[in-house]
Amino acid sequence: MREIAWARTLTILPRLDGERKGSVLRFLHEANLIGDGMSIIDLHHADLKGADLSGANLNLANLSGANLEDTDTRDASFLLADLKGIYRPPDD
Repeated sequence: MREIAWARTLTILPRLDGERKGSVLRFLHEANLIGDGMSIIDLHHADLKGADLSGANLNLANLSGANLEDTDTRDASFLLADLKGIYRPPDD
């Protein structure tokens, strides 16, 4: 089940706009499917380009290799999140 949920999540994310990507991540966290040591769905290599993650709680989430280009991460929490190899171009 975990692999199916992961595959479906990674399949749908590139099709969504930034606001909806943020909504999906908030739902996954509130449903205890990501973060807080309960990672049922792994977000490594997720396409989060343009996602509105403002205020999101992504503590302990596995975001390794995720695309965070043009994401809004204001007031987001990434405490102990795995951010190895993320793609985020430098701010100008």
